[in-house]
Amino acid sequence: MGIWHHMSKPPRVVWVANRENPFSGTSIGVFAIKKDGKLKVLAEINGAVHWSTDIETPSSKDRMVKLMDYGNLVLSGNRSEEIIWESFRNPTDIFLPGMKMNESLILTSWLSPIDATPGNYTFKLDQEKEYQYIISQILYVHWYSEDWDGTFDEMPEATRSLLSKIS
Repeated sequence: MGIWHHMSKPPRVVWVANRENPFSGTSIGVFAIKKDGKLKVLAEINGAVHWSTDIETPSSKDRMVKLMDYGNLVLSGNRSEEIIWESFRNPTDIFLPGMKMNESLILTSWLSPIDATPGNYTFKLDQEKEYQYIISQILYVHWYSEDWDGTFDEMPEATRSLLSKIS
């Protein structure tokens, strides 16, 4: 189950829920907010759970899920509109406008162009140097960003360009 960005040419998948547990064959999945308050992807036929949000929450009372215009899937309180979980805090391989550049952001490649299973490459904050991002393959670093002060407006042009065109 994923989110397609239909405005890109060609249209592309920008987020996948069940990357590590995909459906097989012609299986169909559905999103559901279960009694435990978690958003889950279930197999339509047998109800098997293929993915679930990683939140601790007491109940599903007054919960709603909404796909925002900018591609963020949001689970929130229906009345309070408090964001409980969002896909932008749990990205796959694409950086979209509105995502936060922080220590929890890790973009992970697909195994292949048609297989969303997590691949070997990651884009993330370097744990050894503040405000420097790296692209790595397992333990080998392929690229380091320039140093910057941590704000998107001041991010080096090369990093902004990379994030807007990465594939």
